[in-house]
Amino acid sequence: MPLLYLVWWTCAIDHGHLNRRHLLLWLLFPLAYLVGSIARGAWAGEYPYPFLDVGALGVAAVAANAVAGLAVFLLVGLAVLRIDRAFGRREGPVTPRVARPH
Repeated sequence: MPLLYLVWWTCAIDHGHLNRRHLLLWLLFPLAYLVGSIARGAWAGEYPYPFLDVGALGVAAVAANAVAGLAVFLLVGLAVLRIDRAFGRREGPVTPRVARPH
């Protein structure tokens, strides 16, 4: 499915509309998943990934792992923004999206 989504995103939508605000919104899901995984691990005594195991690694190591993981998501998001902008330049000028009344 991810490959089909990539094909759809590349071929079927307008590009050049993404901005850094979108990147921050995209980081909300991995951040919420991180917090939920650590909370569940503390409650259940088992963690979904060994690099989140606070009992085995300690808070400082898990915090460093969390920052590194979020940095990866941030870098991937920045790459998506650059690709979207490059596709937008190739397609021509971006027309602003106007909210339509329902």
